[in-house]
Amino acid sequence: MFELGRRADRYNASVAFSSSLAGFAAVDRALSAAHCPWFGVDLDPIATLRDQWPLDEIMSRLGGLIRHVRGRDAVVGAEGRTKPALIARGDVKWRDLLSALSGAAYHGWITVDPLELQDRRAAATAGLKQLKAYGE
Repeated sequence: MFELGRRADRYNASVAFSSSLAGFAAVDRALSAAHCPWFGVDLDPIATLRDQWPLDEIMSRLGGLIRHVRGRDAVVGAEGRTKPALIARGDVKWRDLLSALSGAAYHGWITVDPLELQDRRAAATAGLKQLKAYGE
């Protein structure tokens, strides 16, 4: 982590760690231990559905470190398994998430991510339309 932080500093680059590979507690521990201003979080809303921490805890601990948000949704089924869904047709509470991001002073990108959906173009268009509607 030290070497990665040193290189990020050298090239003036931010490194956003995925929130979907480990629980938010593990991400928090890693970022706290590294104590590097170039490190942050790539927030996956689906990871917020599966995590032990509620959204308020995630935002209070990591909200200021969010560097990017993936725009995707899923339906959570048995045993925590997820099935990809169009934005606003899954279990992510988008109004709550966007409000929490606003409360954390996040003003960065939300990238619509339809890669796991069958009609990617239509899913991206619908996702963008839905996210814009939440912003109105």
